[in-house]
Amino acid sequence: MADDKEIWKPVGTIKARARVEADGSTLVKVLIRHPMDSGFEFTRDFVPIPPHYIETLTFWHRGRMVFHCNWGPAVSKDPFLSFKFDGAKAGDTLEARWHDNEKLSDSLKFTVE
Repeated sequence: MADDKEIWKPVGTIKARARVEADGSTLVKVLIRHPMDSGFEFTRDFVPIPPHYIETLTFWHRGRMVFHCNWGPAVSKDPFLSFKFDGAKAGDTLEARWHDNEKLSDSLKFTVE
């Protein structure tokens, strides 16, 4: 069986979309592929599954942090997040970044529609 770190290596773990709404705010939707293991679960053979979860998630627009999360083991596997912020326009670039307790990370740059 493959090592957990190999299975969840941070390659293409973030899917995101952003669009400017009618009120001028920007709606961001993001899905992150991550196990988010709490450390309190066991395999069928009663072997403990070690904790592996995202600790921080940030979104950046023009060098300014527009959204920040501190997460922990209570967040579900493959988390989905949606939020709004002001100040972006169509064609702008956003960047999403996460870091987890295993010192893995990923980032994605995407364009506002």
